[in-house]
Amino acid sequence: RWVCFRNACAYVSKAVLVMKKKMFPGPLTNEDVRRAEADIFRSVQIGLTNNKDYEVFLSTLAPFIDEHGVLRMRGRAARAENLPFEARFPVIVVGDHPAIRLLIQHYHQQNGHQNVTTVVNELQQKVRMPQMKTCVRRVISLCRLCAVRRTKPIAPQLSALPLSRIAV
Repeated sequence: RWVCFRNACAYVSKAVLVMKKKMFPGPLTNEDVRRAEADIFRSVQIGLTNNKDYEVFLSTLAPFIDEHGVLRMRGRAARAENLPFEARFPVIVVGDHPAIRLLIQHYHQQNGHQNVTTVVNELQQKVRMPQMKTCVRRVISLCRLCAVRRTKPIAPQLSALPLSRIAV
């Protein structure tokens, strides 16, 4: 669903640019998808600075705003040139936004419905959010396939022994 949402946003932003005569029509490019992701992350981050709980969280992350206007985090991996930009400078987001829930669900499905730790490790290469484990656990608990896998079979009720098998 994340990919559909991201691509729909990319098509809408491309259509707006085509109507403004700033771009030629055509299929989606990687730049269109990157621009759509930046738009999604910017819309998620709108309420981030007004919340008191996130002020403490933000102060520990050394945040900066990149060239697309997205709030990112400086970390220890900043000098690792072999890593992609998104892994070196993850996006800071709020976990209770519907778009972020779609992103968590996407990573959960992409990794074969793995456990919370695997999804958190994969997500941390792209985004940072407070109480990430709790948000991931909440999304995984709503996954129907995982709910079916977690169920335990009910043992059948045994019938009474026939009289011929009972020793008198």
